[in-house]
Amino acid sequence: MQTWRSMFALFGSFPEVQAEQLRHVNQDYLIPAIVTAKNLGFQSELGLALTFDIHVQNGGIKSAAMSAIRQQLTPGMAEGDLRVIVANAVADSANSAFIEDVRKRKLTIATGQGQVHGHTFVLENWGLSGAASAAELN
Repeated sequence: MQTWRSMFALFGSFPEVQAEQLRHVNQDYLIPAIVTAKNLGFQSELGLALTFDIHVQNGGIKSAAMSAIRQQLTPGMAEGDLRVIVANAVADSANSAFIEDVRKRKLTIATGQGQVHGHTFVLENWGLSGAASAAELN
């Protein structure tokens, strides 16, 4: 098994493989996450991080979840409040076996801190802030 792991690590070290991985992440996750974040009116790093995580883990926001989000929008709503609404709507639309796991993960990103799988995360310690604008969203 160690031979397989070392060969896989070697394969992953090739610049061509890394370039393909970046192309895949950009095209299939980051660009759709930017579009979703802009459609929701997000401006912050946490907003983009939340939509990126949604595209990676959930394949995007399902139409029923988007309808639930739109119904809860109010004029002048703070982005932090909207992120929480999005996190809960996405969790509510997840596979029933994983709803609360998805909720914890999404709310941790939406609020900038929380517990996921027994670990406490403060996203500002990882360079992500709800106060900082995401350059990709401007």
